This record gives sequence, structure tokens and C-alpha cells, in this order.
Amino acid sequence: MDVSSQEEKRELRVLILEDEPTDAELVEHTLRKAGLEFVAELVATRQGFVEALDRFKPDIVLSDYKLPDFDGLSALALVREKDQHLPVIAVSGVLGDEVAVELIKAGADDYVLKDRLARLPYAVKRAMAEAQERRKRYHAENALHVSENRLRQAIDSARDAIITIEGESGIITGWNPAAEAIFGFSCTEAIGKVLHETIVPPRFRTAMINGLSNFVSTGKGAAVGKIEEFSGLHKNGTEFPIDLALSAMEIDGKWHAMGVVRDITDRKKVEYALLRLNRTLRTISATNTAVVRATSEEGLLKEMCRIGVEIGGYRLVSIGFVEKDEAKTVRPVAWAGEHTEYLQVANITWANTQRGRGPTGTAIRTGGAQVNQNVETNPAMAPWRSEMLDCGFKANAALPLANSSGVFGVLMIYASESDAFGPEEVDLLKQLAADLAFGISAQRDRVARDAALLALQKNLSSTVKAIAAAVEIRDIYTAGHQQHVSDLAVAIARELGLPKLQIEGIGFAGMIHDVGKINIPAEILNKPGKLTPLEFQMIQTHVQSGYDIVKGIDFPWPIADTILQHHERLDGSGYPNKLKGEMILIEAKILAVADVVDAMMSHRPYRASLGLDAALAEVEAGKGRLYDPAAVDACKTLFRQKGFKWLDSNEGVTFHGSGTNGAREA
Repeated sequence: MDVSSQEEKRELRVLILEDEPTDAELVEHTLRKAGLEFVAELVATRQGFVEALDRFKPDIVLSDYKLPDFDGLSALALVREKDQHLPVIAVSGVLGDEVAVELIKAGADDYVLKDRLARLPYAVKRAMAEAQERRKRYHAENALHVSENRLRQAIDSARDAIITIEGESGIITGWNPAAEAIFGFSCTEAIGKVLHETIVPPRFRTAMINGLSNFVSTGKGAAVGKIEEFSGLHKNGTEFPIDLALSAMEIDGKWHAMGVVRDITDRKKVEYALLRLNRTLRTISATNTAVVRATSEEGLLKEMCRIGVEIGGYRLVSIGFVEKDEAKTVRPVAWAGEHTEYLQVANITWANTQRGRGPTGTAIRTGGAQVNQNVETNPAMAPWRSEMLDCGFKANAALPLANSSGVFGVLMIYASESDAFGPEEVDLLKQLAADLAFGISAQRDRVARDAALLALQKNLSSTVKAIAAAVEIRDIYTAGHQQHVSDLAVAIARELGLPKLQIEGIGFAGMIHDVGKINIPAEILNKPGKLTPLEFQMIQTHVQSGYDIVKGIDFPWPIADTILQHHERLDGSGYPNKLKGEMILIEAKILAVADVVDAMMSHRPYRASLGLDAALAEVEAGKGRLYDPAAVDACKTLFRQKGFKWLDSNEGVTFHGSGTNGAREA
């Protein structure tokens, strides 16, 4: 609050405490003669003084020291109870030095003897100016105190670690509760310690010391003003990945640094899992292509091993066939990768003996996929541990190859890191092994080629659905949304009379059109309130992320481009590339309509379902401007005339009254 501007809006109010009217008149005369404009009120008793303080609301009090039932010290005490900043000047006929000192100590601004009233105007002006400064200072200090409290509350409640250090020494000066949770050190343990000796891994400490030497003199550094990925050191000695946003502050002529630290362990796990899933998907796609194009069993087996190493990123991939000899041998028939000599010394059997109880022998005997996540710690790997570690194999998986007669072979995969096979990846590898087994059988029986193509298509559908499910697990409010969009988009495409092959591609694109949301933090996907501009920009990146995830998969349809374009609009107002009209694929135009309709009909964390009428009204309003007119008309026909709806069982779509199959077929 601006005190000076408030006081300028009204006349000066002077409350005079005086039992001699002539003395009061003399005081007023002296002030007016000096050019002061004011309105005054005279009181002579304690009760009158108390009432006037509340009613008159003076800007200054001029108080006699001695009154019949009252004195100046008592009057001053009453004023200070109500207002610490209201100026008070004692005006008295006789005032000893001791009493004057006592008044000043009690909070009086000044004292003036009645025989020296000439200095009263000066004393009033000075007291008013000092009171104004006191009020300004009080409000500023109060605002600072409130701001500091809010800042402290924000820092203490932040989910990210906020750490401050003195630049020259690197000593920690600030450590919030999140820092304690992330690094394991309490505030008492951390404050006063040298940062790089406490939470920086040893191999990075020299680089940090060198960086601080430049920071001390300039406040600048390679990491200042940026968000960089580093490794942090926990109190228990373990390292973990962090994001660090570093800023510089100059305090008392010295540079200090403030770092905002976020533990990104979970994000890195998701990124790695996504990378593995993406590579496995591309491996499955390449395997399916190899199965279809294979002209011989031997060529298929070699190509499969090459794909597993070059596309899947595995250290060694091998295929073995089950022998029915007395030793129950597993005979390697194809391989690719590093240290293939290991296969000659592994001496793997599928008998129920020590050398047959590893992943390979167990997979053959049980018919189920077997995974060893850690060669060093798994007791079952003892017969091969030394040789595998020498080759750099830290984990391995075995997937049985089976036909109607039982298990006839095994796909063996070796990885260079522990815990390399997540549950989603294993599920995809099972599908890969099933595709390979079917391909081998197809090569052995050419008559089964057509059946192989159909089985591969179903497996491709299952693979796409698995990826779609992985996205919807993270976004609980849109679970089923991708399948709904696929169903409706397929129905629209049929209504438009598109070719069967193109319709199949639209269905697959719909099932994974939001796969890019796997890169969006779950707390943003499921946020119940309004998104900030930055959060909305992050949401918009899902189309590019989705494109990047599937672009390397050899689909027979433009799946990646359809995903990239499904938020484009005819007038160029969409994203990410603001494409217009014919620049947008017909597949993307159809998905856009289906996406909007299902989104509006679905419950979301920030609103309830808007219903069918609102959804159809939205696409009708944007027809020709945002949405493809033919797709909009087809969508309206499906709902209004043909009774389109999604079944709760999610097994298909029914057109009531038409007898026509739905958007998905079994």
C-alpha cells in the first residue's frame, strides 16, 4: 500500500489533547501561520481522547503533558496500543529533561515547550515525514516477510530437490525436504558440507571443481541457465540419473548457485523399456517380412538370427533343434552375433539334468518361455556362468518353437546387460517365436503358406493391441479410447467405400494412434484441472513421438504418417505441421473425426462425457473447415441412421437394424 498517496487524498487531521482552550488556539494559530492546512479536534479528557482516536482518526497527536485526570505518558500508551506509527508530539509548559527522555523512550516523536511554539510547525512536518517512512518500511518489511514465507513454503513443498551452494567453497547452504528424500541426507547432515564431496559421483568431481573456479569470478558456467542430465550420488553410495537446472545468484558480492534437481530414474526406465519395445517391434516386423519372403528353411533361420542381432540389438541369437537321441541334444542350426563359439562349448541338453535345467532345456521340456535375468546370481546358470561372463552375456532368454506335434526347436537370445527382458518384451518375443515357428512349418509345408499369412496378420494385430494397451495403462481415463477410435474409423471407411486393404490399415492406425503418449508424464495425462500452456505443448508432442516409435516398422500401410497427421485440420490450424486440405492423408482425416467424436463422448479427468449430440454437433460445425465433409457425413449416418455403437465387451461394433458387421471383425 502506498501510504503517501493515501495521505495526500485528505486534509491533515490534528488531534489536540489540551485542557486550556487558549493554549490550543495558540497551537492552531502557530501551525496555520506556518502554512499548514489541517482540520483539528480538541479534547481534554481521557474518555474524549479514546473516542477521538477511533472516530476522528488523526494523522498526528499534539498532547499536553499534564492534565487534571490524565498525563502525556498515558495518552502516548493509548496511541501506541492502536497505532505504532501515528506520530505524537508532547506540547507542554514545563517539561524536565528526565520526563522528556522518558517520553521519547516511550515512543513520542518529539516534544515542544509552549514558550517555544515557533519550532512546532517544523516538528510536525518532521514527525509526519518520519511516520510516513515508518509506515512504508513496515509495509515493505511485512510484504518481504510474507514473500519469504511463501517462498519457503514453496521450496519446502516442492517435489524437486532445491539446493543452494556458496560458489567459492562449494559448501551447501540450502537443502529442502525433497533433497533429503532424493539424496538420503537430512538437512542437518547436508548443510555445511561440500557439495561435490557429498552428492557428486567421484568420477565427476574434478570437472565440477574446474567449473566452480570459473563460476566464482563470472557467475557463468557450461550448465548455468540450462537443464542437463547428470548422475547423482545417494547417501547409500548408489548412483542414479538426475535432471539439473542450475542458476546463479550474486549475494553480498559473491556468486552463489541454486540447483533444482529431479530424480529421473523412473523416466529412464520407461525410456529404456520403450527403446527395447520399439526394437522388438521392429524385430517382429522384420521377422514377419522374412517369413513371408523366405524361399527356404535354412535362409529363414539365418535371416531370423541376423534380424535379432542387427535390429533387435541382442548380443547373440541362435536357433537350436530338438534331437531325440539318448543325450537329448539341442543342436544349433543357425546363429548370428558375437562369440558364436560359445554355442560349441555350451553343451546344452533338454534332459532333466543339471545342464538341462537352464532356460533352453526348461523351455523345451515345459513348452513355455524361460528368462534368466542375471547370469551372475541365478544358481541355475552355474554350469555356464564362467563361459557366458567371459563372452559378456549377462542375461538370456529361451523361447520354444512348437507346432501341432509339440516343441521342435528353441530360439535362444543373449543380452549384454542384466534385467534385459521386461514382461512386455517377453510377451512380444513369444509372438515373434510363434511367428518364426509358423514360418518354419510353412516352409516345411508349402500348402500352409496362405494360413501363415493369416496367422501373421493376427499376430500383427495382437502386437499393435499390446502396444495400445501399454499406452492406456498409463492413461486410465482414456482406456479403450484407441480401440473405440479404430472401430469408428473402420466403420467410416467402409461407409465411404474404401478398399479392404486400406480399411485394415486405418484400423491398425486407430489402435495405436496415441502411442506417443507413452512419452508424456502420467500426471499430465491424468491431470484433473486445466493444463498449463507448457503442459499442452507437451501433450501435442505425442503425434511426433508416435511417428518416431513406429516409423521404422515395415507396415504395408502408411501407419506412421497417419499417426503424425491425425491432429491436422483442413484449414491448417492443426498440429504438428499445420498441413492443409489434400496434403493430409485420407486415413488421417477419418481418424481425426473418429478421435474427436469418441473423446467428447468419453469421461475425462477434467470433465464428464459430453454425449453423442454434442460430439456430432462439433464435427458438423467444423465440416469443410476442420474436418473432411465426407467423413463427417459418414459418421453422422452411422450414428443417426444405422445405429452404430460400441459394445461394452469391446469385441465388436453393432449396427442395429442393418445386419451389417461392425468396425472390427473377429
